[in-house]
This record gives sequence, C-alpha cells and structure tokens, in this order.
Amino acid sequence: MSTKIVQLKASADNTNIGLVKDEPFYVVTSADSVVGLDKFIAKQAVTYQPATETDDGLMTADDKKNLMQ
Repeated sequence: MSTKIVQLKASADNTNIGLVKDEPFYVVTSADSVVGLDKFIAKQAVTYQPATETDDGLMTADDKKNLMQ
C-alpha cells in the first residue's frame, strides 16, 4: 500500500489561516481523525497476556519459572 499525499490549493484569500488564493497547502491530521484506523491498527497489534509459571505470555512459562526462583 502506498501513502497518498494530497496537496490542496486555496480557493480564495484567507487571512484567518494565512493563505492567499491559489497557494498550495497540505492538510495536517492525526490518526484518531481517520475513521476506522483504530480498528485497523488493533487488528495488526500483537498483544500478550502476563506469563505464569504454567502458561506462556510475554515470556515463556519456563522463563517465568526461572525468574521466580
């Protein structure tokens, strides 16, 4: 997947945001502003349960046993 960067052009002078007609600009946004991005990221994230001496988690159960000795 490639990232698209969209350059816009001011349709008129806008002193509130410091743009003049036909001046190019880019929209700056944050990840939480993109609808559905949080769900997409959650699907990609690897999560681990805490390890116990009998169940693997972020570390193996054997490593946990050794750590607890």
